[in-house]
Amino acid sequence: MMAGTEKGKEVRRYFLECERRLKQVAQPEPTEITKPEIADFKPQSQIEIILASVQQLAATAQQMAEQEQRLLQQERIAIELTGELEVAKAELSDRIKSVEKEQDRFNHPSGHKYTILGFAKKLGLEISLNQSKSFGSKASSLCRTNGIAVERITDPRFGSVGLYPESILIQVFGC
Repeated sequence: MMAGTEKGKEVRRYFLECERRLKQVAQPEPTEITKPEIADFKPQSQIEIILASVQQLAATAQQMAEQEQRLLQQERIAIELTGELEVAKAELSDRIKSVEKEQDRFNHPSGHKYTILGFAKKLGLEISLNQSKSFGSKASSLCRTNGIAVERITDPRFGSVGLYPESILIQVFGC
């Protein structure tokens, strides 16, 4: 480029043009939009000065109205999105509940079953051994009446004890 050849001059012009375009892009555009006829207008009298001021004021008012319309549109969109978000949250909550219900059904295929003392403890009741024997007899007879098999488990304190469905125990305890 320093040799002054035709190719060097061409490269220099290319880079100067690139630099000029970069400066144009980098310069911030004026924030106030003015009509060319208003900006180039050279007032001759006071009426023309007032007219130019009124025109500038009208242009500013129009800009403000357009900006207000954009803000209202953005608010409408935000409200719509908020509503959609609430609907999505409700749907997700319903899905979670159904998954939890299905998971509970899978984990307890024969329903929730308790011993007499375990169910009493769940209800916060203190019952004696005689009461538990009595409730156990009632629960066993209800299970036989309804055709429900009583499961047996080994309890370290009492030996073999019955597991009864929650629905039967609710009837026995009168809940």
